[in-house]
Amino acid sequence: MKKIRLYGCPKEMVESYQRITPITKVEVSSINDDDLSMTLEESFKIDNDYHENSIYEEMFMIMQGFDTVAMMAFLNKLKELDIPFGGIKIMQTDHNKDWKLMELFKEVKQEHELFQKSEVLKQVLMSTNNIKLHSLSEKKQVIFKETLMKGYMILQSPDRTLEVVEGSIKEILSLLKEIQ
Repeated sequence: MKKIRLYGCPKEMVESYQRITPITKVEVSSINDDDLSMTLEESFKIDNDYHENSIYEEMFMIMQGFDTVAMMAFLNKLKELDIPFGGIKIMQTDHNKDWKLMELFKEVKQEHELFQKSEVLKQVLMSTNNIKLHSLSEKKQVIFKETLMKGYMILQSPDRTLEVVEGSIKEILSLLKEIQ
């Protein structure tokens, strides 16, 4: 049977997911702050009662026995039943099964933040498409084009960091303010 463990979710959400187990064929249980020293694989061997969590503000859904297709089908079923999950999702893999939950949540949270900021950078870059550069001095045009190109290059880099992405967003927004 596929299993899901939830962290940081409201009690009503956990109970809703547990009620639909006959439909989804997915066993659902909570994990608590006290469980964060367990490995991901160990967390699927317990069945906790609900407790409020306080270490992480985010909601996490960890999944065992899912591939990408099964995960998408499950998430679509949640939407269809009007109980979607808006938190961070993690599938157990051979690579992460022995990670401590505390370390895994920290790492995935950072990746999630980087992804979200990268999406913001992408939107900022797209917002510059209609800028009329001819109204700028040649020097400003060059600076603007170089700054945009740097932003595009950052998005393409697999080694980008949150700080670099945030810096690019600030730099582009600052130039946009100067233009207006």
